[in-house]
Amino acid sequence: METSCDKPASAACPERSVRPMAPRVFILLVSLLTLAGGAWWIYRARVSAPGTAGQGANPPESVPSKGSPNSVQLEQNKAVVFQRAFWRRPEKGDRIIAAERRDWLDETSAVQKWQWFVTVDPSPGFRRWLLDDNPFEVTAVVAGTPPPAFENTPPWFPARSELAAYLQYRTRGSRLAIFLDPKSGQLFAADSGAGFAAALR
Repeated sequence: METSCDKPASAACPERSVRPMAPRVFILLVSLLTLAGGAWWIYRARVSAPGTAGQGANPPESVPSKGSPNSVQLEQNKAVVFQRAFWRRPEKGDRIIAAERRDWLDETSAVQKWQWFVTVDPSPGFRRWLLDDNPFEVTAVVAGTPPPAFENTPPWFPARSELAAYLQYRTRGSRLAIFLDPKSGQLFAADSGAGFAAALR
């Protein structure tokens, strides 16, 4: 059996076109296997490193950090504080001037007590809903009655001496207090309590 190609040099010869490629294919395969082995070795080294055993290629799911005792969570988003205070989203005409809420958390991030303050130029609809429809069952306080003493009041909230000159509305069985400036029409409100108060979403 002849092993040489009988075709002219210009014609395609299987042995001449295939055999020179064999070493190249072999070198390519060896290179790929070497790269794969190196990658596998690096992966195994990382997986078996201290503190990562058993985690595999996927990182552990993040766990929310727990609050420390007596930690305070502060919320100053005006719309969010307004919504959580009045269980109602602000209307287009409600101009929230300032708002702040604090939640005191325990070691499990549970709310132990809460407190909020709001100053707003109310729209006619909100003012009618709050004082006339009266969902919180507030009652007008006799003029000249000293306003309640609030703890941790923000610097923008009126002092007690100033609040005493406004119309006051309070509720029985809770600490909600609403003050209305008859001249400017601005409304000031504050409340506090224990435990968790769910937010209206």
